[in-house]
Amino acid sequence: MTDDRAHKSGTFVERLREAPLLPPGTRYERIGATAANRSVERVDVEPRGSGLHARVTLRNHGDSPVTQQLRFDVDGVTAATQRVTIPAAQPLTVEVDLPAGERVEARLDGGDILAADDVGVAVADRRPDRKVLIAGSGVFWKELLTSIPGVTVDVAGEGATPDGAGYDAVIYDGVAVPAAPKAPFLAVASPGGVPGASAAGVVETPSVTLVHSEDPLLAGIDLSGVAIATAQRVTPTPQVDVLVAGENAPLLMRGVSAGRRFASPSPTATWRCRWPSRSWATGCSPNSPG
Repeated sequence: MTDDRAHKSGTFVERLREAPLLPPGTRYERIGATAANRSVERVDVEPRGSGLHARVTLRNHGDSPVTQQLRFDVDGVTAATQRVTIPAAQPLTVEVDLPAGERVEARLDGGDILAADDVGVAVADRRPDRKVLIAGSGVFWKELLTSIPGVTVDVAGEGATPDGAGYDAVIYDGVAVPAAPKAPFLAVASPGGVPGASAAGVVETPSVTLVHSEDPLLAGIDLSGVAIATAQRVTPTPQVDVLVAGENAPLLMRGVSAGRRFASPSPTATWRCRWPSRSWATGCSPNSPG
């Protein structure tokens, strides 16, 4: 027994004819008159920030585009809904941020000829515990990081520039980066810059003119409300990726130093901050004007 989708393709009938081990008297019956079926093909979930990020692949097996509601449940509670238009005979990938949880269910509401494939389920991996070391001005970073489940934060002594051995990441805020870091790091306005991007001098009120918004590091970030008062004058080498830039001022860079990945925002002061969903700009605090 099969539905019209398999009947139209002919694959089911061909397999029946080619299968010598089917018992005698096996009967094939076609049900349904159309291929008006949509399905949840795949659900992937990963931890992101303090919640989850889900990626769902849908498929329309019919001949016309269909608009339908896609519902996301986290641990049995509806967390998000979207109206999606699934093109005919093509897959559609939908991504959404969800609250923290363990079991994510994606369901196409509305019904079609086969209800069994209208739902997909994924179980989120447990986020591994992380140890982060802060060197320099750590009040803002400590408050931010300790709000994330599973993150343990240590603060280095005043003036220290530890190499980060034994930590999953290090934040160097206003202090120099060691020559041989032992962990991935974030360098914020570090004196002299970072390996591959030396800093000398200051740029006044640089306007943001370049944003590589397609980069995963900038996912969900809106910089339209951030005005920068001062930034380091940085000269990056070709080996360093510039993800955000202003006039004569790279503002966010990414690279590798001693085999360790790093990111480095260069603003030393910001003002008129409008909080994006995630913010890397040092100086943006809940007390910033605007």
